[in-house]
Amino acid sequence: MNPLIKKTLLCAGALTMMVASAVASAAPLSGTIYTANESDTSISEIALATGLVRTFKASIVPHNVQITPDGTFLLAVGMAAEGHGKESKHGAHKMQADDEGKLSIFDVRNLDKPVATLPAGKHPAHVVTDREGRRAFVTSAEENAITVLDLVRHSVIGKIATGASPHGLRPSPDGRELYVANVGDNSVSVVNTATLNVVARIPVGKAPVQVAFTPDGRQVYVSLRDENKVAIIDVATRLVIGKIDVARNPIQLYATSDGKTLYVANQGSEKDWDD
Repeated sequence: MNPLIKKTLLCAGALTMMVASAVASAAPLSGTIYTANESDTSISEIALATGLVRTFKASIVPHNVQITPDGTFLLAVGMAAEGHGKESKHGAHKMQADDEGKLSIFDVRNLDKPVATLPAGKHPAHVVTDREGRRAFVTSAEENAITVLDLVRHSVIGKIATGASPHGLRPSPDGRELYVANVGDNSVSVVNTATLNVVARIPVGKAPVQVAFTPDGRQVYVSLRDENKVAIIDVATRLVIGKIDVARNPIQLYATSDGKTLYVANQGSEKDWDD
């Protein structure tokens, strides 16, 4: 595995979660959260109204999960949980770094067994869907590419070349573009979702891990793990217009729906977690 991405992958699964429906702060909690639990190869479902947690074993070492736009399916990406070879930083499981990763598709009403499992490229990191929930985009870190999957026909559409070691990615609010954080070459790739072509490569700073759009789509925030900063991209000019100091080794980040706040999860190091 690319050494630049190893420590990024170590605990990102624990930080990754997907809210299935919006939660208004003034109203009683509702909706569901799903988490990828890498250390014990499982996925957890948390009911916000009751606090009930259900955990299901997975056939992959899940690094990232994503709910489809209609809330019907849960997508999980990771390497096969069983195998032989060098030890993975995902947990205690051993696997070959060059093995094909998997995308598991679950019906949210039954997380015991996936309805389909698709190839997701070498060392899949994150997954998102288009606005219709018909296609999935998976960063295949060891291939320096995005694997594009048809969620209706359960087939591979193709590959999109990115920068080195792509990790986090998110679609623009209008669904026309994907911004992809390339940990290995300090850049963000911009992908046109209609043509599946890379239309820009933006240098952003040291070890970008994840991106987050503001709700109006005018800015993209990028966690820079090795700078302890978050970069701000102006979407119109595709230039970095500033950086914000945060805590150690920022990984995940998410903008609130009102565009007023950005939350950043800071990992720290293996010897000294930031928490």
